[in-house]
Amino acid sequence: MKIKTKKVKIFFICLFIIFFALFIHASIEYFEVKNIIPINEISLKKLQKINFNNSKPLKVAVIGDTKEGLQVFYKLVRKAKKNGCHFIIHTGDIVRFNDLRIYHYVYNEMRELIDEYNIPIFVLPGNHDTWGHHKYSTKNFEKFFGKMPLILNIKNNAFVLINDSQYKLDDQTIVLIESYFKSHKINKEFLFAHVPTKDPRPNSYHCLNERYAKKMEDFIKRNNFNGVFFSHIHSYFSYKIGDIPCYISGGGGASLWKGNYHFLQLKIKENHQPIVKRENIGWIYGLNLIDYIKMRSVEWLPFKRH
Repeated sequence: MKIKTKKVKIFFICLFIIFFALFIHASIEYFEVKNIIPINEISLKKLQKINFNNSKPLKVAVIGDTKEGLQVFYKLVRKAKKNGCHFIIHTGDIVRFNDLRIYHYVYNEMRELIDEYNIPIFVLPGNHDTWGHHKYSTKNFEKFFGKMPLILNIKNNAFVLINDSQYKLDDQTIVLIESYFKSHKINKEFLFAHVPTKDPRPNSYHCLNERYAKKMEDFIKRNNFNGVFFSHIHSYFSYKIGDIPCYISGGGGASLWKGNYHFLQLKIKENHQPIVKRENIGWIYGLNLIDYIKMRSVEWLPFKRH
């Protein structure tokens, strides 16, 4: 009995040490954030340094829903880099909820990740990124990540990032994007958003309502996108809007509904149809505990004054 009691004490002491170390780590990162340049702006500068003028296919990793922590996201970024992906598009829900403390922490982690792997990461807002304290707001997201819509034009391929985090698509976004298409030569067009137009699961409605789903689908068909990417549902699905392939990929680290943690690899070769491949990763026991402690530690920090 004494031996068991001793083991329990040792276990809780070890747990406390781990918790304390992670709390200190999170606190230091939180209070050290300076010179906030939006992540998308940092990534644009890195993107401009990449030489795309070769015969190799363009590869893009699409990752969504990392809000519970970043340990899985780190693994996905490593694999995407190893696979030769030129950049990453994050389809939203990068924080648990719209809170300045969490944004500070995740922002700092993202900057380190971009520098460490020398890969641009572009982020659009999910519903968790704009909802917090009983209201929607894009203020924190725009400050730390950037404004929407964002159009990346690479070798006449348009990668369009939009904000439908409030379960709607506004007219101004549509006008801006369609005006861009009319004034630029575009070979292929890809759309990236957070909330899908439909939920493929039986009796589930984790998607846009009928009015905004129709508005989004009309926009997609009218512009004849070559592929559309959503997240929001923590699993993997695909469906079509007319003949246009749509993908739901929410396996970036949040608690899974079904399947594996994963990202989608979009491969684009000139004069060829785009290829989308799902890349799964294995789970390492204990990462969820690290994420849980880190994220909760940040939430317990006092608010900073600006």
